[in-house]
Amino acid sequence: MTFEISDFADIPDGKYVATLAGVTVKKGGFGGNDYRSWEWLVEVPGENGAEAEIVPLTQLTSVNTGPQSKSFKQLTALLGEAPKAGQSIEAPTGKRVVLMITHNDKRFPTVQDVGPYIDPQATLPGIPR
Repeated sequence: MTFEISDFADIPDGKYVATLAGVTVKKGGFGGNDYRSWEWLVEVPGENGAEAEIVPLTQLTSVNTGPQSKSFKQLTALLGEAPKAGQSIEAPTGKRVVLMITHNDKRFPTVQDVGPYIDPQATLPGIPR
């Protein structure tokens, strides 16, 4: 039997603009808990002014959506405001955020934190340009 080891693009530690490509709920194996799989498209700047490379990154979280959960924090960044209790929200695919990416103990890139993305050309009420 031959094993084909798939290639993956490494992402250096840092802050990156990313777009949510999708979110799915998956069944935990062997009686484990269900979990969410977040699919991100991370914009990794090219070297020496080269065009940014779009690198896919999968993040796994619990299905919890309480105020202390990763899902809640990510939805807040994606929506621009905190979700309300009892609210039902479709996955905001296509929305952009800023991901803080670090490497886990197995040296794979992982999402450490998520913040809102503000378009540099956007104007905010009450803030002169």
